Amino acid sequence: MHVAENNRIIKNSMALYVRMLFTMGLNLLITRYVLRYLGADDYGTYSAVGGVVTLFTVLNGGISKANQRFITYELGSQAGQPSRTFNTIVNLTLIIALFTVLLIEIIGLWFLYHKMNIPEGRMNAAFWIFQFSIITMVVTLVSNPYNALILAHERIGAFAYISVFQVVLNFIAAWCLRYVSMDRLVYYGLVVMLVQILIRVIYQLYCTHHFKEAKYHFYMNRNQVKDIAKFTGWATVDGALATIIWQGVTILFNIFFGVAINAVYNIALQLKNAVLSFAQNVQRAMDPQITKSYAAGDLGRHHTLIFSGSKLEVFMIYFILIPLFVRMEFVLKLWLGNNLPPHLVIFCKLIVLMNIICSAFEVMRTSVMATGNLRAFALYPNLLHLLVLPICYVANLYFQSPVLMMVIVAVIDSFVYVYRFYIASQISKFSLKDYMAVIVSRCLIVGLLSWMAVFALDKMIPNNIWGFFLLLMCSTVILLVVIYILGLSNSERLIVNNMYLKIKNNIRR
Repeated sequence: MHVAENNRIIKNSMALYVRMLFTMGLNLLITRYVLRYLGADDYGTYSAVGGVVTLFTVLNGGISKANQRFITYELGSQAGQPSRTFNTIVNLTLIIALFTVLLIEIIGLWFLYHKMNIPEGRMNAAFWIFQFSIITMVVTLVSNPYNALILAHERIGAFAYISVFQVVLNFIAAWCLRYVSMDRLVYYGLVVMLVQILIRVIYQLYCTHHFKEAKYHFYMNRNQVKDIAKFTGWATVDGALATIIWQGVTILFNIFFGVAINAVYNIALQLKNAVLSFAQNVQRAMDPQITKSYAAGDLGRHHTLIFSGSKLEVFMIYFILIPLFVRMEFVLKLWLGNNLPPHLVIFCKLIVLMNIICSAFEVMRTSVMATGNLRAFALYPNLLHLLVLPICYVANLYFQSPVLMMVIVAVIDSFVYVYRFYIASQISKFSLKDYMAVIVSRCLIVGLLSWMAVFALDKMIPNNIWGFFLLLMCSTVILLVVIYILGLSNSERLIVNNMYLKIKNNIRR
């Protein structure tokens, strides 16, 4: 019944994986070059100043989520009006962008000059990075309706090509740092901004050419504005509290330990996002179908996608997480060079482990967004999560340990995710008991058995580049076998068998 939709999800997932493998490799090189040629202090300054801008973009996340939800919902609903919805969202986004710029320039600039711990002599460079970051943020924000339109139409191939082009340009900018005679920090911030402007133009041109609803005209539906505003309000609360928490952690690291630990924390976050992106390709391919199935009233398929998506995301993240965790120090030295900053290995291990719960949860976030009922989901878990800031502050007053602070962050974050699972089950009306039995139990069994096998192999395989690739291949084979035997249901194994036979027949032809 849903064969075409399932095939589209598989095709889109494959396109996203090709994109991910390419962009992940280049992003790792980008970080290596930027850290090498900027140095730890300038790299930390870049991260900290960008964090200040992010701290004030609380409305951006809300309107971005509203863009994706309402455009996709209108395309999935039989009575939908995607053209009117798109233009309403574009105009709201422009208004929010203007308000955000005013807010950042007034409050954020004061915070930069009076509260940030910037190395001596680098305040002028920090000012320009601040301004470039604002422009980059605005361009990203006003591009979002066009990105959302591409994803809602499930044109994942176009999205993948444009993303690859963007990361290639960013790589060229980072590679050229070695040849720059001007202030390298200012140069890098300027070029990243120019790349974002170019990508924004490309997105708009693509959408205007391919989608009739992308033709801009000034239109705002009053009733729809109210619905979007309500959704945006609660999504903003969710995003604002999350931003306060994570940027608050960044600022606490800066206050107690300086920009060097900011650099370590930012590298760990980049590694976390790189690993998480490997699993989220499945989710991103499923997201439009999750929203459209809810809009069409097909709750059976809606719940099936939640369960399958959660399990597949966890399984996919195992392929990277298990060998990475076992050989973390080797991978970091391969990535960044032999002189690793202090505490980097333990930071990366802790923050990457958080990805297991996060990956399973992201599909549920899409499900909750599809319902439009965000109040409990946005408010209560984040209020609980805010406790991480005073707890970390008090811990640093007594112990002054960045590792202890990172442990506190990881433990509290994991606990909050468990609470979010419960709330999501109430909103999306699926059985948490079934979820624990079908998803959590299988994921735990697959993860534990695979990790034990890879950990044993690690003792027998040399700790060099060829040994790592051998471990990676062995880990992949082990995971494929364990997932097929213990991780998949009978119907899922049947789908895999049919895919295998189809590929085999195509090769023979």
